[in-house]
Amino acid sequence: GTSDEISAHVAQNTIDIGLVSLPVPKSSLTVTLVRKDPMLAVLPPSERRAPAVLDPTTLARYPLIFDVGGTRIHQLARDWFRAAGIEPRATMEVGHFAIRNIVSAGLGASILTIESVLADASAPVILRALDPQLTRELAVVRRNDKHDDAALMHVHDALLALGNRNLMPPGIRVGPRRMQPAADVGSP
Repeated sequence: GTSDEISAHVAQNTIDIGLVSLPVPKSSLTVTLVRKDPMLAVLPPSERRAPAVLDPTTLARYPLIFDVGGTRIHQLARDWFRAAGIEPRATMEVGHFAIRNIVSAGLGASILTIESVLADASAPVILRALDPQLTRELAVVRRNDKHDDAALMHVHDALLALGNRNLMPPGIRVGPRRMQPAADVGSP
């Protein structure tokens, strides 16, 4: 589900723990930051000569493919454009797992988390850093009143361990202000 759906299920005690994108408005939840992931511009394979870093004006020239409305990733991407005074117009809104394939087919460009980009390497895409940088904060949420039984703590610790994973593809390093240099991912 979306971060809002997962947070609501945890708050309602229908699930014990969740991994969500921040922010989470539920005051009945304990929120533990796992990591901050860079979001990247994802371009079709034909765009190998695109600048190494894309600003909102440059990225807005492409047909934009967004995650479906109501997701945190969708809102982060739209807010990134709006902060630059650009009202982005989506050519398509689809589930984030389909975006990479649509971009790979040359139908547009998108902004995705690094996890979404690396989920399926079968569809070649070009990755570019964003300026200003955009990050997604990933956190574990639990009810404040939930007891720390052994099984729950095991899952909690496993989710926190995700913070230790290096998800950056070869060729992209996070610098003090931006990611450098650009990389092609999933290309033959």
